[in-house]
Amino acid sequence: MTLTYLPSNEDYGDLHYLSLMLRRKKKPPAEIATHQAIRHESPYFVRHLQRNAYVERHKRIVRYDFSCPRSGPHHLTMSSLDWFIRNELKTRHLRLLVALDELRHVGKVASHINVTQPAVSKMLAEMEKELGLKLFERTPKGVTPTVYGESLIKHARRLLSGYNDARDELKDLIAGDMGRLRVGVLSNVVSALLPLSVALLKRQSPGTNVLLREGTMERLLPQMLQGDIDIIVGRLAEKHSLPELGSKVLAQEPVVLITRPGHPLLARQKLDWVDIMRYPWVLPSSEGLLHEPLERTFEQQGFSMPANFVEALSVQFVIAYLQLTDSIATMTRDIADHYRQQGQTALLPFNFPKLMRPLGVVWNKHRTKPPALELFVACLEEAVKTNSAV
Repeated sequence: MTLTYLPSNEDYGDLHYLSLMLRRKKKPPAEIATHQAIRHESPYFVRHLQRNAYVERHKRIVRYDFSCPRSGPHHLTMSSLDWFIRNELKTRHLRLLVALDELRHVGKVASHINVTQPAVSKMLAEMEKELGLKLFERTPKGVTPTVYGESLIKHARRLLSGYNDARDELKDLIAGDMGRLRVGVLSNVVSALLPLSVALLKRQSPGTNVLLREGTMERLLPQMLQGDIDIIVGRLAEKHSLPELGSKVLAQEPVVLITRPGHPLLARQKLDWVDIMRYPWVLPSSEGLLHEPLERTFEQQGFSMPANFVEALSVQFVIAYLQLTDSIATMTRDIADHYRQQGQTALLPFNFPKLMRPLGVVWNKHRTKPPALELFVACLEEAVKTNSAV
């Protein structure tokens, strides 16, 4: 039997099956053994067959034929890259890439992973050879990732994080817990809704660990689509209605105007637009969902956006800043009531137009739901009812 290797990307399946047959010292099926041209370019696969006991024992011939025209200048590189990524990239390679990126020095990496410096250099050189790509630039001060290295490092971090998540979730399930829940939350719902919701969840499922990530929808949504977040709690903006997203409405809260207690406008029983536009404002961040509809509302009432303003995303900053000034801020009713009950804010007697979409939760329908997700949503609904009853 003669194995002929030609420069092509065809028949990965046949080659893999043939490799298994040779490794198990079995005779390959006739349709593979007599294949007119078993096609593959990977130097690694050729060397593997050369070392195979079946080939040596039965004196089979491994012949190279690179005389056939290639489909492009990078044809050989792409074939080697495909083979290495699919079959040879191991966890040790991923850890090496991340360590090199963090420490940027071969000697430090060797000490960190408890191997010799030549072993690190050899592993890196083998990876670059098999991929046909230079992953790091060597300098007298250390190593720096190339554009190819940065790309592979990014995915290495994600894969290692996925391995750790799988390990932790399996341990929790074995122990009888409901695992870990990663929650993305908009900053304007943290103080009013999340503490009670998480407390209810921990009361019913003490073994469920909750990881909170605060941010804007624009920042949290890509993380959820990548699988780094399980669910987002926030406003259900129409522009985020993607087909892969599932959502559920929790509440519809109006927007109100708030000030510090003792503000001059609180002495008035009724206010109009001219009254409130005379004062400085704390406006929602341009990254937030309230900024754009608020700007449209000012225009509809014949006013420009306030000239004297501070723009902020943090609710904690807004509350603290109001105590020091006569500024006016916008806030949803549920959050405003939370701070009003604590004596930190007061509501102005002004009927503000409807601005916000409903408060709700968003998740990725194409990913498996964590065991605790349904329970957490139920706890959110209970927290909304509790806040509304106060």
